[in-house]
Formats: sequence, C-alpha cells, structure tokens
Amino acid sequence: MEPDPNNNNSTNIKAFLHGHQVNLEELEQDGDNDVPKKQHKRRRTSKAWGMFTKLPLDAYHDGKERSMCVCGQVYISESNYGTGNMLKHIKKCPKLKKSRDPRQMILDHSGSIGSCSLEFDQVVFHELLSAVIVKHGLPFQFVEFDAIRNCFEFLNSEVQNISRNTAKADILKAYNAERLRIKAMLEEVPGRICFTSDLWTACTTDGYMSLTAHFIDKNWVLQKRLLNFTLMPSPHTGLCLSEKLLSL
Repeated sequence: MEPDPNNNNSTNIKAFLHGHQVNLEELEQDGDNDVPKKQHKRRRTSKAWGMFTKLPLDAYHDGKERSMCVCGQVYISESNYGTGNMLKHIKKCPKLKKSRDPRQMILDHSGSIGSCSLEFDQVVFHELLSAVIVKHGLPFQFVEFDAIRNCFEFLNSEVQNISRNTAKADILKAYNAERLRIKAMLEEVPGRICFTSDLWTACTTDGYMSLTAHFIDKNWVLQKRLLNFTLMPSPHTGLCLSEKLLSL
C-alpha cells in the first residue's frame, strides 16, 4: 500500500525501503543520533559570577552545580535556580564589604574576575603618602585638601585622614630609615667608593651642593646613592667647597 501524501501525521506515514516497511519517525530519530548536535552554552552576564567560583560537579552527591563565594558560602548555581540568592549574599558578605566591591576587583591568573580581600593597612597608606609628597615635591598641606580626602574616603571608608604635621613626621621617619639602610649597604661594599659632588643655583639665587656615592656591590652591579643635599652659601671657592664637603 502506497503512503498517503495528504496525511501530515509523521507517526502514521509508512515508506517502503528495499522492500521493508519502515517508520519515518524512527528514521528521523536514528539520523539525529548519528549527527551530534552542538550545544551552545549561554553566556553568564550576572554580576554574581565575578564574586563566585564554580565548584566541580562531583563535589556533592546530588550532582547539582554549585558556586562558592570568596567567604566560603556555597549556593546552587544551576540555570533554573537563577542568581538572586548570590546577589543578595554579595550585599551582606563581610569579606566583600572589607574589599569595597566592586571598586577593588582584580583579575586572577585564570583570567576570571575576583575580589581583593586584603584589609586596609593604615601604615602602608602613610608610607605611600610620604612617597607621593617626596617624589612630586608636594607641600605637607596636600594631605589636608578636601578633594584629596574625599577621594581617599571614596576608595576606602576605613581610611583615617592625617594632618600636615603627621605627614612631616612620616617623611622624617622614612628618611631616617632610608639613611640607616644606605649606611648598612655601604658597609658591605667589597671595594672602593667614589664620591662626586655637584653645584647649582636655585631660582632664589641660593646655592646648593649634593654628594653622591658610586660603588660596585657584591653582585658586580654599579650602584649610586645620594648621600647629602645641603645649602652652599657664597663664595664657591675651592677652599670653601672642600671645607663644606668634609663637614658633610
């Protein structure tokens, strides 16, 4: 019996192939099994994935996909569960509050986004401020500018703003520590030390002198360190310069 072309029901259509009656629905299923379908994974766009790490499927007996926060809290993260619970956890997570997420997000070695959980260190903050003031020639009053303080408080609410007197004391402390470090370095020099000096005049017509030490360290690397920087009043004669150098 020939198949009826007007019948649209694929389950009832029969065809003769090499003299055998075959169900077309079975042929379609067999064909689907021969050609594997490509499964396209949905791109995860939720902000929660920046704070959670996906766990292996065999971590739990039920086989459900789970993800762990930086604080250790674990949530089921399958697509039909959504990320609502993880987003709620991010708002109250103690570690993420300390790290001021999302302004301190970092990239790990695998390329995924994570959160920096380091606590704010006031001592390191003082050292960085001292380095900025010295390197860029800023006044001590720089730490009391309202805009600078607002910027610091925006980056971290735990910051304790300092006064100009504290900034001055921090720089003097850093100077004394650096002087002791250079002194210990010079004591370990295996060879000779060469000293050079330089003179120049500031825009206020005041003269200044610097003293620099040049040496080769134990690793055979040429080093130089500025040892002194002092006011050099007139006259700049050879006798006055030698006396000044010996007094440094």
